[in-house]
Amino acid sequence: MAERSPAAPAVLRPVRSPLRVTAPALAVSAAALCFVTGVAVTTSMTGAAPPRRPDPCALPAGMDLGQLAERDRAAVVRAAMACVDYEHGRIGAEDYRAARLRPAAMAIAAAPPPVMWAATVREASSEYSDGSWSAAQVLGPPDVYPVAGDQVSAWASRGADDRVETLEVGLAAPHRLSAVEVYETFNAGAVSRIELIGVDGSHQVAYDGAAAALGSAAFRRHVEVGCTDVAITAIRVTIDSPAVPGWNEIDAIGGVPCDAP
Repeated sequence: MAERSPAAPAVLRPVRSPLRVTAPALAVSAAALCFVTGVAVTTSMTGAAPPRRPDPCALPAGMDLGQLAERDRAAVVRAAMACVDYEHGRIGAEDYRAARLRPAAMAIAAAPPPVMWAATVREASSEYSDGSWSAAQVLGPPDVYPVAGDQVSAWASRGADDRVETLEVGLAAPHRLSAVEVYETFNAGAVSRIELIGVDGSHQVAYDGAAAALGSAAFRRHVEVGCTDVAITAIRVTIDSPAVPGWNEIDAIGGVPCDAP
């Protein structure tokens, strides 16, 4: 696939499959119904139909809201409505992230252990733009997961399938880690290597494996490392993008402290 320009990301994202919503899902709330029926498709005013704009707020193909727990349904609906507000200019990027963050965090709140989330971007081989799908989208706790799909709040490389990509993030404070977590939310399975960078400059390989597509669901990659000998200050993730077709998006990266309860 040819490299896309980041100048107009909304036009260039891959087209999603049609949305499937069951009858139980429509009964979740009037808000969910308004979201599903309220998204419009822009048509040409010149007589020549322009390329269809992929809906950045669409639910992932095949997602059945009726099969989700009530807490997760609420997270999905709130995230979708916040996306619509953001796309129509009713809220800014920061308000959009804040609106998505709370329900997503609630959805994983019961899943221990506590995590030290990425606080800074130290290096990125590329990013789709400096806003939507930028490397900075991985900072802090997940705000896409447990949703899967092409979401502006996750990091995506500039091009799809054209090369191996890397993303290095820093922790707020050095700490010895017992595990590392990477949340993959679109075309999961492309992560091929995870390295922990110590305060002494050392690199410890936490994960090294062949990339392979994991299906359409979001994937929480949890890798145990015992307990590192040195305090870890950064985490470096390698994506074998050509091995898993389509943009491979990452929502969040973090480390589990050794002294976590």
